[in-house]
Amino acid sequence: MTMINFMLALSIGTMVIALLGLKRMIKAPLGESMVESFVNLVGQSIRGFNRRLFQIFLQFIVVTNVIYTLLSWWANGAVDWMNVIAFDIAIMAFGGVIFVITLFFPNSISAILSPKNLDLNLMIQSVINAGTYQSLSFMGVFLSCLSLSICFLDKFSFLSVGVGLLVTSFYLRSAGGAYKAAAEHHQSFLTASNQSITHPTQILKSSGTIIASVAGLYLDIFGSWFIAIGAFLIFLVHKIEVNSFLTLIHFSEVQWVLAVVGFTMVSMILALPFSQLRKNKQNIFLEVGYIVILLTFIALLTFTHYLEIEAVHHFNLGVALMLVSMLGFVFFTIYLTSVNHKPIQYIARQAQFGSANVLISSFFNGLVGNAVFTILVILVLAFIYAQTGLIGMMMIIIYGLSIISVACFIKTFSTLSNELTQVLNFNRDSRVKPMIPALAKISYSLEAIGNAFSSVAGIATSVLLFSCAFSLSGASISVGAIQNLFAAGLGVVSINVFYALSISGTYQTLMISSKEIQRQLDEIPLISEQDKAHPNIQRLCDKHASNALKAISLPGIWIVITLLLFKLYLATQGIIAALAGMFCTVFIYSFFWSIFGDSVVAVFNAMREGQYGGKDTSVFKDVFQSYLYAHYFQWVLAPTGVIIMKLAGIIALAITLN
Repeated sequence: MTMINFMLALSIGTMVIALLGLKRMIKAPLGESMVESFVNLVGQSIRGFNRRLFQIFLQFIVVTNVIYTLLSWWANGAVDWMNVIAFDIAIMAFGGVIFVITLFFPNSISAILSPKNLDLNLMIQSVINAGTYQSLSFMGVFLSCLSLSICFLDKFSFLSVGVGLLVTSFYLRSAGGAYKAAAEHHQSFLTASNQSITHPTQILKSSGTIIASVAGLYLDIFGSWFIAIGAFLIFLVHKIEVNSFLTLIHFSEVQWVLAVVGFTMVSMILALPFSQLRKNKQNIFLEVGYIVILLTFIALLTFTHYLEIEAVHHFNLGVALMLVSMLGFVFFTIYLTSVNHKPIQYIARQAQFGSANVLISSFFNGLVGNAVFTILVILVLAFIYAQTGLIGMMMIIIYGLSIISVACFIKTFSTLSNELTQVLNFNRDSRVKPMIPALAKISYSLEAIGNAFSSVAGIATSVLLFSCAFSLSGASISVGAIQNLFAAGLGVVSINVFYALSISGTYQTLMISSKEIQRQLDEIPLISEQDKAHPNIQRLCDKHASNALKAISLPGIWIVITLLLFKLYLATQGIIAALAGMFCTVFIYSFFWSIFGDSVVAVFNAMREGQYGGKDTSVFKDVFQSYLYAHYFQWVLAPTGVIIMKLAGIIALAITLN
């Protein structure tokens, strides 16, 4: 219990630090009226989305509880209420912390742009402070939920918490992605004469960015981490045949896994003084991430020295290899999606031949990137498994997810910086103009961190889940059996239909929202002029949020019905084969969708900033069309599939445990 008490104390202390920091930020002096108008409108937009989302969560909880109760009585004559409570609390707890983070995010912009921060270094430090406080608040809830789950839950209710996390992340990641993709399409309403920070399109874009790039990304990546740790503990409980997770606390492997979370959290806190002492801020965001990763790595190696872990030298080698691999993914994705390197430069040069050439070249970039990524993942995991065994591989995967969580942490800096850059572009104060290119340059190196790391996290977690399931089943699946091949084909088809429904729903969202924007532009006088009038943001965002949430409802229902049909009409081997088919499909697609979308966006941003002819050329119009298409892949297909892949892994593990 000493370890659990320490974890709970650390989580509470972290949340207190985060909340005090956020409270201090929102009390900063107010800035220009333009900034405050923007912040208030974005805040209203996000609150409208959260209100709609919580209504859906409440309805979802009621419906699923009733269905689960009826099915349990029909099958067993009794209901495991702990599963129900764990599922419900997971949705409300993680949904609640995301509500707080998104609520504070617009206020952070106001605090950073207060009159006392009209200096580039002060502004960058405020970005780091705001992003760190928000990340620590989420990590505090993450660690407290993990500790309480270990104390009070059994293996099935632990899986219920994982499913609740997936449901929450699916809505925020998928609906946020649809919200963001549809909002980006509305840039066609913007012209040189109506550029305004409070234009309806600008508000939708900023709201969608915060929802998808902060709220959805946090839940997606930290959800992967939580599920991986839970699956590891469930595997040990089942393998060792003990009654509770608390019994496992004395095992060195479990202590090491819990230390990964604790050391990562402490390293984030220690990185704050480093950012303040560092004078050169040119690459400060990446440097903060490197410091967190390095401190965690050193602490883990030191801690491993005092634990009785088998084949410790091979284990440390695997940890080092995972660290190098994760950093390799950083540089690899930056290389493929940065305008400073040949792949994007080649795509930009092809833009002169039309939008189709941009798409084709980006497809090639995505396919090559996906091939290298797949080979690297397979080789790394195969080597680690050969050196450390299954338990060692799972532990090192959990460590790899901690590195991805740090990438999510520094992605917040990029999102904040991009929003600040957008606001500063409309600022009339001549003192802030030199800050814009410097701030944009600092944050640009983090653009690729997001969907690519979400894909890596989803794949790593799913590999761990399926490894646990196959190991615990103790039975070999006959790949050559016709029914299993048929079931695997059904899994492939089901996920492709899911992708198609997601695209269709997003398109309907943008079409309906476009009509509302046009109506407001026609009916509200001077709405397109700076500081003259504001849109009816409550009506606009309420419609946009409800449409974005509807966009993912049908794909979500399709997956639920598909899984139920698998359960009803397939044998156990057939169900696992179908889930494996879903896993393989997403494994093949996910990184490709991400690199493809990020490549097109990189070319668009480069031309918009004046490179390759700039945004006043006819070529830019073709790039803009490609940019709009790419958002379906970047914000809808890339993030949603990996969530379904994790769900497939949880179901496979649950079937094995039964």
